[in-house]
Amino acid sequence: MNDALALVFDVGTQSVRAMLFDAAGHIVRSAQDIYEQPYYSRNPNWAEQRPDFYFEHICIVSQRLKDQSPEDFARAASVAVTVFRDTTVCMGKDGRPLRDCILWMDQRRAENPKPLPAERRAIFALAGMTETVEMLHRTSACNWIAENEPELWKKTDKYVCLSTYLNYRFTGRIADSSASLMAKIPYDYKNRKWDKNGLTRCVYDIPQDKLCEILPSGSVVGGVTPEASRLTGIPAGLPM
Repeated sequence: MNDALALVFDVGTQSVRAMLFDAAGHIVRSAQDIYEQPYYSRNPNWAEQRPDFYFEHICIVSQRLKDQSPEDFARAASVAVTVFRDTTVCMGKDGRPLRDCILWMDQRRAENPKPLPAERRAIFALAGMTETVEMLHRTSACNWIAENEPELWKKTDKYVCLSTYLNYRFTGRIADSSASLMAKIPYDYKNRKWDKNGLTRCVYDIPQDKLCEILPSGSVVGGVTPEASRLTGIPAGLPM
């Protein structure tokens, strides 16, 4: 289809944009929805937001773009989502979030995270990386949750990036592109797979079964579900 367009949602900290791109990468149509309250703070220097907040605003801007440009919206042949990084979601077995997201700008720290193995500490010290590793260890949301909300951490079936959760809301599949896994998680960026035994695996010691399925960049996660179609106005089955 030479006239086919790609529908892309750019989810930011302050707003979300819906854009229709042609095959040359030009923006054909776009719409934006600005958040009234991007986040809330229960304590100084904290920043949290509901995971579904972002999907709700995707639905708003999607319907807005459809209303503004119905003919071009109907040309969409695929859907993609890009999201700000280092923000994660604790999902229960039913796929629902167990708590609100700790956002990337949140400055809380774990006071007593699980100690790093002695041999790893020695290696980090020799490399002059002790302070950096200690900072990453304490500022990781997973370590803060494990320390301060242990029962919730036990109930967490999947610990995923916000982009992964949005993929799930669209398709019902808990999977993400290798290019989207940017957070304090045990991801091997060089080999594009979960790090099982690497040097820094202990810094974000998330159980393997809590992690999502990884797909090569550009892969189809799945088709838009009937429920997501109803909420966004995007045709059911459209590949994402």
